Amino acid sequence: MNEGSMNESIPILMYHSVSEHPTAATRRLSVGPASLDRQVTFLTQNGYTGMTFSHLADAFAKGLPLPEKTVVLTFDDGYADFAHVAWPILRRHGFPATVFVTSGWIDDAAPTPPDIRWDRC
Repeated sequence: MNEGSMNESIPILMYHSVSEHPTAATRRLSVGPASLDRQVTFLTQNGYTGMTFSHLADAFAKGLPLPEKTVVLTFDDGYADFAHVAWPILRRHGFPATVFVTSGWIDDAAPTPPDIRWDRC
């Protein structure tokens, strides 16, 4: 394995909802399950090494070398479909990811009240 230097940029692929039939509210933030599967298949077949965000931050903090083709996948906002759609795809490929869960709303962060559900789960 060739080690990348700490001066290289590391791609971080950010996802939100993974849904075959996203709601109108999440459509622009969604990717279909088949599309996610193709993307993760591409990464694994082309020698990319998945890493969690915390492992990447730790490697940067300690000055540790990284695999040449390191990539980080994040799933932002904690959509419920991560658990039953995205996670099985990632697990099948043995690919790690980081889930950032929204724990609360900040005043004026969004025009939608927090009691509106963004997905069907």
